[in-house]
Amino acid sequence: MSRDIIELGQTIRKRQTAATMKRLEPEIGAIRKEYEGKIADLERRNEELTGCLVAEQEENAALQKEVADLRAELKAVKSAPPEEAAPPPKKGRRK
Repeated sequence: MSRDIIELGQTIRKRQTAATMKRLEPEIGAIRKEYEGKIADLERRNEELTGCLVAEQEENAALQKEVADLRAELKAVKSAPPEEAAPPPKKGRRK
């Protein structure tokens, strides 16, 4: 007997849930559509920002290479023997 009551309760709950879902279906659909639109916007924004990040990383790598090249050039200039200076021009009248 108690098993019959439990099964009856389960059946009633299933019917109530189905009826409630059918009643709320348009509202749920509108909410789902709104959130799917927001998710699509976020995905587009994510792609855009990912592209910007990649471009910035490439620019940073190029700048780091340029800085390394300049440091190497500066080091080479500092370690090079000093060049002989040209004699200063003579002052006075030219003949």
